[in-house]
Amino acid sequence: MTKTEIREIRPKDIDVKYYGEEPNFDGEILATRYQWLLVGSFSWYNRFCDRTSAKEFICDYLNLNNRKAEAKLVRAISDSNFLQLMAGWPEFHAEG
Repeated sequence: MTKTEIREIRPKDIDVKYYGEEPNFDGEILATRYQWLLVGSFSWYNRFCDRTSAKEFICDYLNLNNRKAEAKLVRAISDSNFLQLMAGWPEFHAEG
């Protein structure tokens, strides 16, 4: 996976109609809208992703930032022991 390759999420769920597509942080974001976009993004990922997704996002983020040893440690954690917290949703910051 190169620095610009980030997996896109396309949920097959009726709620996509209400939540919209995966949040996109490409381009310039006004400081006044940043908090709103961030909260909305956390809500979206919390609704459509699970522990396994969160763990993979963290591993992708670590790999993209040359922290492969840490990514290996995270992958070693069983899914049942992995907490799905907001820390599990760094994907929309992976390029930044």
